[in-house]
Amino acid sequence: MAKFNSDAEETTVDVKPQKSSKKVIVIKLQSKKMKDVPEKVGVFKPGWLIMNFAGEDEDNPGQILTHFDPPLELRNKFKKADQDRAVDGNPKLAFWSEIENDWVLFTATKHQFVLQFNPSGHGGTGVAIIFDWGDPQVAWGG
Repeated sequence: MAKFNSDAEETTVDVKPQKSSKKVIVIKLQSKKMKDVPEKVGVFKPGWLIMNFAGEDEDNPGQILTHFDPPLELRNKFKKADQDRAVDGNPKLAFWSEIENDWVLFTATKHQFVLQFNPSGHGGTGVAIIFDWGDPQVAWGG
């Protein structure tokens, strides 16, 4: 299993050996700037941008993979400030879709998204399962 950690080690992407036999490496891409990302009025307002990443075929550098079987596991730490910013105390995790030109929320139904709170109740980790991925920007917000 390959792991990728963001610079601040707030994000981990776990990659298991793929059924396709392709060797996936996770690469960090240029992140957007907060001023360049709008909010999804009434649904999502980004609080901080986490990272931008893609899965690349290790044997074919530059070839971005978009389907993963088994899926990637994305784990993002969140802070008390993220909980405070969220309307219901449950921070939201979303990715920016260039196709939809909008934020897309990670959901329990589509991404098996769950929040795992620290024992203190302040902060924790959001976990999402990803079968299909391009190279969108990921952010915590409320």
